[in-house]
Amino acid sequence: MQRENSLHITNNYWNEEINETSSNSTFAVQQLDLILSNEFDYNIKTFVDLTFNWNYDSNKGWGEFNIQEAWAQYSYSDALNIQFGQLIPRFNYNNELRNKLPLLPYIIRPVYYEKILNNIFNVEDLIPETAYFQVYGMLPLMSKIRLDYSFFAGNSEDSYIINSKDNNQYHLSENVNGIDTTGLKQKLIGGRIGVHTSSESIRFGVSVTHDYDNRRDTLLRMWPSPIGDLDRWRIGWDMNFTFSGFELDGEFIFVDYKVGDSNFEDNMMTFAPNIVNKKEYYILSYLTSVLYNINSKLFVYGRYNNIDNTVDNFKVKDISLGAGYRILPNCIAKIQYLNHNQSFKNSDEKRLLYNYNADMLVLALSVLF
Repeated sequence: MQRENSLHITNNYWNEEINETSSNSTFAVQQLDLILSNEFDYNIKTFVDLTFNWNYDSNKGWGEFNIQEAWAQYSYSDALNIQFGQLIPRFNYNNELRNKLPLLPYIIRPVYYEKILNNIFNVEDLIPETAYFQVYGMLPLMSKIRLDYSFFAGNSEDSYIINSKDNNQYHLSENVNGIDTTGLKQKLIGGRIGVHTSSESIRFGVSVTHDYDNRRDTLLRMWPSPIGDLDRWRIGWDMNFTFSGFELDGEFIFVDYKVGDSNFEDNMMTFAPNIVNKKEYYILSYLTSVLYNINSKLFVYGRYNNIDNTVDNFKVKDISLGAGYRILPNCIAKIQYLNHNQSFKNSDEKRLLYNYNADMLVLALSVLF
């Protein structure tokens, strides 16, 4: 991977501006998934996905390792499947595929699915990353039309969960981590309903979730913003059309925050009275891509992703072009160019505080074995 970076920072306190540029290149194992699966009989299945990211080496402290999924499933029929355990919820179609790189045409995924990019904000602000219970199925509507549905539930977002033995204020054993200490009200619930043709040439669906956003810590924020537990609704829409060698894919996510008087401190009224109860807080993301299969082996594509976050006053834009060659059915050579931009503004959205731009050129080989 080759990357060119440029950074612009405006320091309001010292009335100065900082501009930096840099360049770097690297070889990397972007992601390795070790999948363990077993079907005990027709009705019961278990699945484990162990994920290693970015040259993982525990001795050197490189990369990241996690248990992406670990669940058991009971299938009564195509119309009724029940899953228990740690799983990726069916919120928008792309969320289900985010960890299956050999099935994706690109190398660097959209920002909220990609480990190398998504550390700029809390990914759970846009998508539900993990659920622990899910019911899903598929029902025939007409001879060639299928309806699919899902309902899932999980813990509150990660920032509510004990991740260190220093969290002894919860009166739990110091050796117990990963425990959600919130009440039932703040848990994740959601689902998706969609339709697709039997040939998968047309697909679209609508997804909804509800949980709370943990914004209790305000000390590190650069500008006034709502605090406390914010009531959060995510609404997603996804679609895909395939025709004459073209694949048109789109995704829309709207996150709505229900902000009340209790989500502001008294001193914020003095510091920034213009934002209190006079602004609607939301996050809007839309993603679109067009892929063309030149022949059975070679394809090209373009992708655009835009994220507008009015809670933290930042924007993200991604423009990507790429191509791939199917060497074997389970082996694809890929190349991708990506322009990635992040920008932050102050609370009145007029003065640019931070601007980061990166140009990336990536070569990769995706293998499924």
